[in-house]
Amino acid sequence: MSPKPFFKIFGERNTATIVLRQFIQRNSDSKLAWPPRGIRTPFFQARERVLSYLPNRRFWIERHMDWAQSRLSDRYTWKHAATRFGGVGDFADCVVIFTVRHPASWLVALRRRPYHAIGHRWPDFAAFVRGRWQTVGRERLNRIECTPVELYNLKLASYLPFMAQLDRAGIPRVTVRFEDFVADQAAVFERLRPHLCGPAETPVLIEDSTKEKRKDRAFYRDYYGNHRWRDDIAPADRDYIDAHIDWSVAGRFGYAPLASGDEIVAPFGGGPRLESLDTGGGGESGLRG
Repeated sequence: MSPKPFFKIFGERNTATIVLRQFIQRNSDSKLAWPPRGIRTPFFQARERVLSYLPNRRFWIERHMDWAQSRLSDRYTWKHAATRFGGVGDFADCVVIFTVRHPASWLVALRRRPYHAIGHRWPDFAAFVRGRWQTVGRERLNRIECTPVELYNLKLASYLPFMAQLDRAGIPRVTVRFEDFVADQAAVFERLRPHLCGPAETPVLIEDSTKEKRKDRAFYRDYYGNHRWRDDIAPADRDYIDAHIDWSVAGRFGYAPLASGDEIVAPFGGGPRLESLDTGGGGESGLRG
Protein backbone atom coordinates (compact mmCIF):
# COMPACT_ATOMS: atom_id res chain seq x y z
CA MET A 1 0.00 0.00 0.00
CA SER A 2 1.43 3.38 -1.01
CA PRO A 3 2.05 6.08 1.60
CA LYS A 4 -0.36 8.97 2.01
CA PRO A 5 0.64 12.65 1.91
CA PHE A 6 -1.73 13.51 4.77
CA PHE A 7 -2.78 12.02 8.08
CA LYS A 8 -5.99 12.66 10.01
CA ILE A 9 -6.32 11.89 13.71
CA PHE A 10 -9.60 11.19 15.50
CA GLY A 11 -9.60 10.56 19.23
CA GLU A 12 -11.14 11.70 22.47
CA ARG A 13 -9.50 14.27 24.72
CA ASN A 14 -6.53 12.90 26.65
CA THR A 15 -5.83 10.03 24.24
CA ALA A 16 -2.44 11.37 23.06
CA THR A 17 -3.75 13.17 19.95
CA ILE A 18 -1.31 16.08 20.39
CA VAL A 19 1.80 14.04 21.12
CA LEU A 20 1.01 11.58 18.32
CA ARG A 21 0.69 14.44 15.84
CA GLN A 22 4.04 15.82 16.99
CA PHE A 23 5.58 12.35 16.77
CA ILE A 24 4.44 11.85 13.18
CA GLN A 25 5.50 15.33 12.11
CA ARG A 26 8.90 14.87 13.73
CA ASN A 27 9.50 11.54 11.99
CA SER A 28 7.96 11.84 8.52
CA ASP A 29 7.08 14.21 5.70
CA SER A 30 3.33 13.51 5.98
CA LYS A 31 1.20 16.54 6.75
CA LEU A 32 -1.71 16.92 9.13
CA ALA A 33 -5.00 17.30 7.27
CA TRP A 34 -5.91 20.79 8.41
CA PRO A 35 -6.96 24.05 6.66
CA PRO A 36 -3.89 25.75 5.13
CA ARG A 37 -4.76 29.02 6.88
CA GLY A 38 -5.97 27.32 10.04
CA ILE A 39 -9.24 28.29 11.70
CA ARG A 40 -8.14 31.34 13.64
CA THR A 41 -8.24 33.73 10.68
CA PRO A 42 -8.18 37.52 11.27
CA PHE A 43 -11.97 37.58 10.89
CA PHE A 44 -12.34 34.76 13.43
CA GLN A 45 -10.08 36.53 15.93
CA ALA A 46 -11.92 39.83 15.52
CA ARG A 47 -15.24 38.17 16.31
CA GLU A 48 -13.68 36.33 19.23
CA ARG A 49 -12.47 39.62 20.73
CA VAL A 50 -16.00 41.03 20.57
CA LEU A 51 -17.45 37.90 22.19
CA SER A 52 -14.90 38.05 25.00
CA TYR A 53 -16.70 41.12 26.39
CA LEU A 54 -20.06 39.36 26.70
CA PRO A 55 -21.41 37.80 29.90
CA ASN A 56 -20.76 34.05 29.93
CA ARG A 57 -18.02 34.68 27.39
CA ARG A 58 -16.70 31.11 27.35
CA PHE A 59 -20.09 29.83 26.22
CA TRP A 60 -20.16 32.27 23.29
CA ILE A 61 -16.54 31.65 22.33
CA GLU A 62 -17.22 27.91 22.20
CA ARG A 63 -20.29 28.57 20.04
CA HIS A 64 -18.12 30.71 17.78
CA MET A 65 -15.64 27.85 17.41
CA ASP A 66 -18.55 25.52 16.60
CA TRP A 67 -19.64 27.93 13.87
CA ALA A 68 -16.14 28.05 12.39
CA GLN A 69 -15.84 24.26 12.41
CA SER A 70 -19.27 23.83 10.82
CA ARG A 71 -18.04 25.65 7.70
CA LEU A 72 -15.22 23.20 7.06
CA SER A 73 -15.21 20.02 4.97
CA ASP A 74 -15.16 16.58 6.57
CA ARG A 75 -11.37 16.19 6.32
CA TYR A 76 -11.00 19.20 8.63
CA THR A 77 -13.47 17.97 11.23
CA TRP A 78 -12.51 18.51 14.88
CA LYS A 79 -10.27 15.67 16.04
CA HIS A 80 -12.49 14.99 19.08
CA ALA A 81 -15.69 14.69 17.04
CA ALA A 82 -17.90 11.65 16.64
CA THR A 83 -17.07 10.20 13.21
CA ARG A 84 -20.49 10.33 11.60
CA PHE A 85 -20.00 11.02 7.90
CA GLY A 86 -22.16 10.37 4.87
CA GLY A 87 -19.11 9.41 2.83
CA VAL A 88 -15.34 9.15 3.10
CA GLY A 89 -14.15 10.67 -0.17
CA ASP A 90 -12.69 13.66 1.68
CA PHE A 91 -10.15 11.32 3.30
CA ALA A 92 -8.93 9.65 0.11
CA ASP A 93 -5.40 11.08 0.38
CA CYS A 94 -5.11 10.44 4.13
CA VAL A 95 -4.24 7.68 6.51
CA VAL A 96 -6.89 7.95 9.22
CA ILE A 97 -5.61 7.34 12.74
CA PHE A 98 -7.84 6.60 15.73
CA THR A 99 -6.55 7.12 19.27
CA VAL A 100 -8.27 5.28 22.12
CA ARG A 101 -7.69 4.66 25.82
CA HIS A 102 -9.07 2.39 28.53
CA PRO A 103 -12.32 4.05 29.66
CA ALA A 104 -11.50 4.17 33.38
CA SER A 105 -8.04 5.60 32.74
CA TRP A 106 -9.61 8.14 30.39
CA LEU A 107 -12.16 9.17 33.01
CA VAL A 108 -9.40 9.80 35.56
CA ALA A 109 -7.62 12.03 33.05
CA LEU A 110 -10.78 13.88 32.01
CA ARG A 111 -11.61 14.59 35.65
CA ARG A 112 -8.27 16.41 35.94
CA ARG A 113 -8.96 18.42 32.79
CA PRO A 114 -12.69 18.42 31.97
CA TYR A 115 -12.34 20.14 28.63
CA HIS A 116 -15.49 21.76 27.23
CA ALA A 117 -17.65 21.01 30.29
CA ILE A 118 -18.61 24.68 30.38
CA GLY A 119 -19.69 26.10 33.73
CA HIS A 120 -19.54 22.80 35.62
CA ARG A 121 -17.58 21.92 38.75
CA TRP A 122 -17.64 18.62 40.62
CA PRO A 123 -16.45 18.09 44.20
CA ASP A 124 -14.96 14.66 43.55
CA PHE A 125 -14.51 11.86 41.03
CA ALA A 126 -17.76 10.15 42.04
CA ALA A 127 -19.80 13.25 41.23
CA PHE A 128 -17.87 13.82 38.01
CA VAL A 129 -18.46 10.40 36.43
CA ARG A 130 -22.20 10.70 37.19
CA GLY A 131 -22.48 14.36 36.18
CA ARG A 132 -23.98 15.60 32.94
CA TRP A 133 -23.12 18.49 30.64
CA GLN A 134 -24.07 19.66 27.19
CA THR A 135 -21.67 18.67 24.44
CA VAL A 136 -20.30 21.36 22.15
CA GLY A 137 -21.60 21.52 18.59
CA ARG A 138 -18.36 20.41 16.92
CA GLU A 139 -18.64 17.18 18.91
CA ARG A 140 -21.18 16.18 16.20
CA LEU A 141 -23.58 14.80 18.81
CA ASN A 142 -26.35 17.37 18.35
CA ARG A 143 -25.36 19.14 21.59
CA ILE A 144 -26.90 16.40 23.72
CA GLU A 145 -26.41 16.29 27.48
CA CYS A 146 -24.56 13.23 28.69
CA THR A 147 -22.28 11.86 31.37
CA PRO A 148 -18.60 11.33 30.55
CA VAL A 149 -19.23 7.58 30.53
CA GLU A 150 -21.96 8.03 27.93
CA LEU A 151 -19.68 10.34 25.95
CA TYR A 152 -17.01 7.64 25.82
CA ASN A 153 -19.53 5.04 24.65
CA LEU A 154 -20.87 7.32 21.91
CA LYS A 155 -17.44 8.21 20.57
CA LEU A 156 -16.11 4.66 20.39
CA ALA A 157 -19.35 3.42 18.86
CA SER A 158 -19.08 6.11 16.15
CA TYR A 159 -15.61 4.92 15.13
CA LEU A 160 -16.66 1.41 14.13
CA PRO A 161 -18.98 2.19 11.19
CA PHE A 162 -16.56 4.88 10.00
CA MET A 163 -13.75 2.31 10.04
CA ALA A 164 -15.91 0.02 7.91
CA GLN A 165 -16.58 2.88 5.47
CA LEU A 166 -12.84 3.53 5.15
CA ASP A 167 -12.16 -0.17 4.56
CA ARG A 168 -14.72 -0.39 1.79
CA ALA A 169 -13.15 2.66 0.11
CA GLY A 170 -9.63 1.24 0.43
CA ILE A 171 -8.51 4.11 2.67
CA PRO A 172 -5.93 2.99 5.25
CA ARG A 173 -6.57 3.35 8.95
CA VAL A 174 -4.55 2.60 12.05
CA THR A 175 -5.71 2.49 15.66
CA VAL A 176 -3.21 3.67 18.26
CA ARG A 177 -4.05 2.76 21.82
CA PHE A 178 -2.79 5.25 24.39
CA GLU A 179 -1.33 2.39 26.41
CA ASP A 180 0.65 1.06 23.44
CA PHE A 181 2.07 4.47 22.58
CA VAL A 182 3.18 5.01 26.17
CA ALA A 183 4.78 1.56 26.30
CA ASP A 184 6.61 1.51 22.96
CA GLN A 185 6.59 4.50 20.61
CA ALA A 186 8.97 2.82 18.19
CA ALA A 187 6.64 -0.17 17.74
CA VAL A 188 3.70 2.16 17.13
CA PHE A 189 5.77 3.95 14.49
CA GLU A 190 6.32 0.67 12.67
CA ARG A 191 2.54 0.29 12.39
CA LEU A 192 2.32 3.78 10.92
CA ARG A 193 5.41 3.57 8.70
CA PRO A 194 3.79 2.00 5.57
CA HIS A 195 1.32 4.88 5.36
CA LEU A 196 3.71 7.81 5.91
CA CYS A 197 5.72 9.79 3.38
CA GLY A 198 9.44 9.86 4.05
CA PRO A 199 9.35 7.98 7.37
CA ALA A 200 12.47 8.22 9.53
CA GLU A 201 14.68 5.15 9.51
CA THR A 202 14.91 5.39 13.30
CA PRO A 203 12.18 7.53 14.88
CA VAL A 204 13.04 10.25 17.36
CA LEU A 205 10.96 9.52 20.45
CA ILE A 206 8.94 12.01 22.50
CA GLU A 207 10.54 12.16 25.93
CA ASP A 208 8.49 14.79 27.77
CA SER A 209 4.79 15.28 28.40
CA THR A 210 3.07 17.91 26.26
CA LYS A 211 1.04 19.02 29.29
CA GLU A 212 3.14 18.32 32.40
CA LYS A 213 6.84 18.88 31.86
CA ARG A 214 7.81 17.19 35.13
CA LYS A 215 6.50 13.88 33.79
CA ASP A 216 8.69 12.05 31.32
CA ARG A 217 8.40 8.89 29.24
CA ALA A 218 9.65 6.69 32.10
CA PHE A 219 6.97 8.06 34.43
CA TYR A 220 4.20 7.31 31.95
CA ARG A 221 5.46 3.82 31.19
CA ASP A 222 5.35 3.00 34.90
CA TYR A 223 2.11 4.82 35.75
CA TYR A 224 0.10 3.41 32.85
CA GLY A 225 1.98 0.17 32.30
CA ASN A 226 1.22 -0.83 35.88
CA HIS A 227 -2.25 0.74 35.89
CA ARG A 228 -1.40 2.90 38.91
CA TRP A 229 -4.22 5.27 37.95
CA ARG A 230 -6.63 2.71 39.41
CA ASP A 231 -5.62 3.94 42.88
CA ASP A 232 -7.57 7.14 42.13
CA ILE A 233 -10.87 5.27 41.72
CA ALA A 234 -12.93 4.20 44.76
CA PRO A 235 -14.51 0.72 44.71
CA ALA A 236 -18.04 2.10 44.26
CA ASP A 237 -16.90 4.16 41.27
CA ARG A 238 -15.13 1.15 39.75
CA ASP A 239 -18.41 -0.75 39.94
CA TYR A 240 -20.27 2.17 38.35
CA ILE A 241 -17.81 2.36 35.45
CA ASP A 242 -17.88 -1.40 34.88
CA ALA A 243 -21.69 -1.33 34.86
CA HIS A 244 -22.10 1.58 32.44
CA ILE A 245 -19.32 1.22 29.86
CA ASP A 246 -20.36 -0.63 26.71
CA TRP A 247 -17.78 -3.40 26.86
CA SER A 248 -19.10 -4.96 23.66
CA VAL A 249 -17.49 -1.96 21.92
CA ALA A 250 -14.57 -1.23 24.27
CA GLY A 251 -13.63 -4.91 24.18
CA ARG A 252 -13.07 -4.65 20.43
CA PHE A 253 -10.13 -2.38 21.23
CA GLY A 254 -8.66 -4.79 23.77
CA TYR A 255 -10.16 -3.28 26.94
CA ALA A 256 -11.84 -5.17 29.79
CA PRO A 257 -13.76 -4.18 32.97
CA LEU A 258 -11.83 -3.12 36.07
CA ALA A 259 -13.06 -6.25 37.81
CA SER A 260 -10.76 -8.20 35.47
CA GLY A 261 -7.76 -7.32 37.68
CA ASP A 262 -4.49 -6.83 35.82
CA GLU A 263 -5.93 -8.08 32.51
CA ILE A 264 -7.85 -4.89 31.74
CA VAL A 265 -5.72 -4.00 28.69
CA ALA A 266 -4.86 -6.68 26.14
CA PRO A 267 -1.12 -7.03 25.46
CA PHE A 268 0.45 -4.94 22.72
CA GLY A 269 -0.63 -6.53 19.45
CA GLY A 270 -3.58 -8.26 21.13
CA GLY A 271 -5.95 -5.44 20.27
CA PRO A 272 -7.76 -3.76 18.77
CA ARG A 273 -10.01 -6.74 18.10
CA LEU A 274 -11.85 -5.57 15.01
CA GLU A 275 -12.18 -8.87 13.21
CA SER A 276 -15.87 -8.52 12.43
CA LEU A 277 -15.50 -5.26 10.50
CA ASP A 278 -15.69 -5.23 6.73
CA THR A 279 -12.01 -5.10 5.75
CA GLY A 280 -12.56 -5.02 2.02
CA GLY A 281 -9.81 -2.81 0.60
CA GLY A 282 -7.93 -1.03 3.33
CA GLY A 283 -7.92 -2.87 6.58
CA GLU A 284 -5.80 -2.09 9.57
CA SER A 285 -2.03 -2.30 9.40
CA GLY A 286 -0.54 -4.69 11.89
CA LEU A 287 -3.43 -4.62 14.32
CA ARG A 288 -5.10 -7.97 14.01
CA GLY A 289 -4.39 -10.39 16.75
